[in-house]
Amino acid sequence: MYKIKVLTLNGCSLCESLVEELREAGIKFVELNADLNSDLADKTEVLIGTINYPIVVLEIPEGTTYFFRADDTTQVGSTSLDQTTVKVGCVNISSMIQLINLLINK
Repeated sequence: MYKIKVLTLNGCSLCESLVEELREAGIKFVELNADLNSDLADKTEVLIGTINYPIVVLEIPEGTTYFFRADDTTQVGSTSLDQTTVKVGCVNISSMIQLINLLINK
């Protein structure tokens, strides 16, 4: 079974949109406020090199962890951080949801 953590910030409209779209898609997740979980948020920001939110951490049963972040690029891209960790930049919330759906429904 997959595990999804969504790191959000208070007042972040992208965070609110992502949470709403995940619920509408029927994807199970745990929402964590970055301000209340600052150790996890700080480590995640350093690991994937961003201060942009929302950040999605998807752990799949095969042992790979994907970190999704909103990105201002014109295309979706991914980078392997090590053998079991992948950073994924997404152009928008919809592309993030599509990729998450693909990974959890393999």
